[in-house]
Amino acid sequence: MLSHEQKDTFKKEGLILLPGLWPVEKAKIGRERILAICEKERCYKDGQWHFCTPLAIRRLGKQILKSNTIGSLMTIELDKCITDLVDGRDVRERTMGANLLLTLPHNKGSRRDLDWHLDAPSLSGFDTAGVQLFTFLDSVRPGGGGPIAVTGSHRIETPENLTRQGVRKQLSEIAFFDDLLKKAHGDRDEIIGKKAKIDGIEVEVVEMVGEPGDVYFMDLWVFYTRFPNCSSVARMMLTQRFWLQEVYQRLGPRIA
Repeated sequence: MLSHEQKDTFKKEGLILLPGLWPVEKAKIGRERILAICEKERCYKDGQWHFCTPLAIRRLGKQILKSNTIGSLMTIELDKCITDLVDGRDVRERTMGANLLLTLPHNKGSRRDLDWHLDAPSLSGFDTAGVQLFTFLDSVRPGGGGPIAVTGSHRIETPENLTRQGVRKQLSEIAFFDDLLKKAHGDRDEIIGKKAKIDGIEVEVVEMVGEPGDVYFMDLWVFYTRFPNCSSVARMMLTQRFWLQEVYQRLGPRIA
């Protein structure tokens, strides 16, 4: 499914974008179902979003989760790509449900602080912990709340079993990351596109933007963060993690 060049890019950068890989019709159906629930919860009406309190946002998320609105994310094409990216090794949660990433316009009801982290603790003896998938139910443009990732960061070694705070502290000893960790969401123009070469590894801060059906695959050891939605439309994305079975068994309860 994937070319040698795409697989090499993933191993080098830890992030690849495959436009239109997920069926646009599935994205459309998922978006319409979610909007119907938002309308029922009085967050959305006649094409307009209405202010919601943080409590209302949490209630909305629970209603969407309970409704099983999203359904199955997996397709044969996605499955083949994940298999290619882990070199055919067994993965866990291959067909489990996806999680909805919903942020209302102008970030109403959501946090604005950045939370740089890894989704998997470092583990010796493995070249990856697995793959995280992101796809879009609606257009997400620059500044629209797409996650921000540091490509290449998965190849920078950190000690095993560090907490999120421990990882940040370890990486802050490197000037590039120290500067990055001091930035706030208002420094977006200084964050996106920031580059460096660290011990021969090229790193760059990339914003995940795309159209319905576009898919990003990200290595679970890539350093990344949520980012506020500064746009006038809602950010609607889906995400799902796929762990190497061996890693999952080794980490056990430490799996996030």
